[in-house]
Amino acid sequence: MKRMRTAFAVVCALVMLTMGVPIQALAETDYDEASLQLSMDGPDSSEAVAVLPSTIEHITLSTSPDDEDLFASYVEQRFEAELPSAGLALETQAVGPSVLTGIDLTAYNLLKPQIAKVAAGSETSTVFKIAVSDLTDGKTTWTADELGVSSLFDGNAVSKEASEKVYEAISPNCSAVLDALSVDCPYELYWFDKTSEDLSISFPTLRATSAGGVEKLTAVGSVTIKMPVVQYYAAAAAYTVTTEHVDAVNAAIAKAKKIVDDNAGKSTYERMFAYKEAICGLASYNKAAAEASAAGTAVYGNPWQLVWVFDGDENTTVVCEGYSKAFQYLCDLSDFKNASCYTVTGTMTGGTGAGNHMWNIVMMPDGKNYLVDVTNSDTGSAGANGSLFVAPYKKAVVGGYSFATPSQDITYKYDGTTAGLYSTIDLKIADTAYNSANDLPEGGGGDDSASTEVAVPTAVTGLVYNGTVQVGVQPGKGYTLSGTTEEKDAGTYAATATLDEGYAWVGGGTDPQIIEWSIAKKPNQITMKATTAKATYSTVKKVIDKPVRVGNNKGKLSYSLVSSTKYFAVDKDYGTVYMAGKTPAGSYTIKVKASDAGNANHTASSDTMKVQITVGKASNTLATKTASATLLYKNLQTKARSFTPAVINKAGQGTTTYTLKSVTKTKFKKYFSVAQKTGRITVKMGLPKGTYKIVLSVKASGNSNYNASATKSATVTLSVK
Repeated sequence: MKRMRTAFAVVCALVMLTMGVPIQALAETDYDEASLQLSMDGPDSSEAVAVLPSTIEHITLSTSPDDEDLFASYVEQRFEAELPSAGLALETQAVGPSVLTGIDLTAYNLLKPQIAKVAAGSETSTVFKIAVSDLTDGKTTWTADELGVSSLFDGNAVSKEASEKVYEAISPNCSAVLDALSVDCPYELYWFDKTSEDLSISFPTLRATSAGGVEKLTAVGSVTIKMPVVQYYAAAAAYTVTTEHVDAVNAAIAKAKKIVDDNAGKSTYERMFAYKEAICGLASYNKAAAEASAAGTAVYGNPWQLVWVFDGDENTTVVCEGYSKAFQYLCDLSDFKNASCYTVTGTMTGGTGAGNHMWNIVMMPDGKNYLVDVTNSDTGSAGANGSLFVAPYKKAVVGGYSFATPSQDITYKYDGTTAGLYSTIDLKIADTAYNSANDLPEGGGGDDSASTEVAVPTAVTGLVYNGTVQVGVQPGKGYTLSGTTEEKDAGTYAATATLDEGYAWVGGGTDPQIIEWSIAKKPNQITMKATTAKATYSTVKKVIDKPVRVGNNKGKLSYSLVSSTKYFAVDKDYGTVYMAGKTPAGSYTIKVKASDAGNANHTASSDTMKVQITVGKASNTLATKTASATLLYKNLQTKARSFTPAVINKAGQGTTTYTLKSVTKTKFKKYFSVAQKTGRITVKMGLPKGTYKIVLSVKASGNSNYNASATKSATVTLSVK
């Protein structure tokens, strides 16, 4: 049954999309003729039933995405979906609705929500049933005319042609459908066992009837797809996903949200302190994993680290990644107005042990950055007294800072990843302690009788275009920023700081302040590559194409010659080099300068490259032609006679020489001689009457601009009368 191959791809293309297994590689299943037998129900009616049994195809995959990696990405999506900023993110355009139509789009829309429910734990069965009527907009019966066949019967069996027509009608373009599903929801398929041979699809019964001269073929039932489950995510029953893992994720998210809700209304400092305390109370340190980190073998990116902090299971332990990401997540859930938190990585000396480490930096309402190391703030750690929470640095070191604790100084150094992700301003730590006394609860409070002084925000300096959005004026406590505070493109911008109620600028005054800031263009340098150019001597102007290639330009290119002879010029817009007519053959060196005008975000740049040009000699233009001459016999009886035949059709370059090659009547060759320089032929006395074919060899020697010619032949017909 050839159409089964297409329908089966609805399931297996999930595998094939990633692994590149073509649908044509699947085994074809032939019709089971025994299942197509005709049964008679009466003298005026007949009925035939074709049953297509459930079919299992075995697929061998060379490689496949790791199911743990897919689940890790799915966990990250679930946590991020709860953040206040999630609703502000741009929605990713789904591929399916934009590229699929008709039955293909219907199949996509039916499969996608079922797969998502299994991933989320609201459904556990991976046996998916798609009713034929859902695929065909309610149509389940076809006549012979609708199928374009003469009859639905073939002897005592259902027509094979008719059956194939029906299966074609209920089978979408599975490759296209699964292409779209793979792009739109790859992580939701973390549970799918792509290496199992238990992937199967079964098809509905086809029932053909004939009554009153009318034949009908009906598809009864649904297309059933059974997708095997990876053992780690499998429940006891076949084709069933356990909810144990996703339940743990949902419970962790709920716990984190409750911590944030329980501390709503407190000041920024108080909320962060409560988060630190909650994490230290929930989490336990994994010393074995920490030793791997110290040895340089730890790899960050395990989503379970975040889950294990909030899962309430005392048997699960975490490393610094769990502590820092949990603190980051609680801060992100809080949606602070005048504070922010980000996570950094690098190395640490002291504390829980020297080696790789992950910690947090917080920008507090005073606009300054401080260190938060929740890992080393846990019970029994160096910073358990709070010395590593919203901490200023004690000493700046190369690549980081040193911080004081009661037992020892701990040094933190940023790694290359962190240095590449954040600006110098982002990683700059304050050198004085944070004054939490002025950190009022969000939403009001405090004494309104006197204004609190705050410093006018200053512009961030040293910004250079890097393709990402950069902050030019940092937010802070006591004022609200408007205008342009962040931008991606190079340029000069202005932000306005307006005081909040109850605040005044340090030194006096309450008027809004304009802060100008800028992003400089990124320095850019073009690259040039030269090729050796070759040309041939010409009497007219000649193009030598582009002997230089320019790369990494950001704007319009222009070209010029820095130094050259009088024989060459360059097109300023395209870099094409021209050679003047009558440029002598030989070797030349020119210098071509390419200039990149740059663009709005990149500086202009230029470079110069030497180009070797070899001008070769041209081919000699010598060409010959036939000639004829007549001499009187009586004149040859008295003396020798001479004549110069016109055998040159086009003059050559250099000295032209002539030699006698042959005479048609060989025995008379002795009567002829040729002047080497002029080609003049001399005929001796006594040559008999007749017609003679004289063949001359002609050659031009060439000169400094032309090669020597090939030897040309010229035939002279002499009549002696």
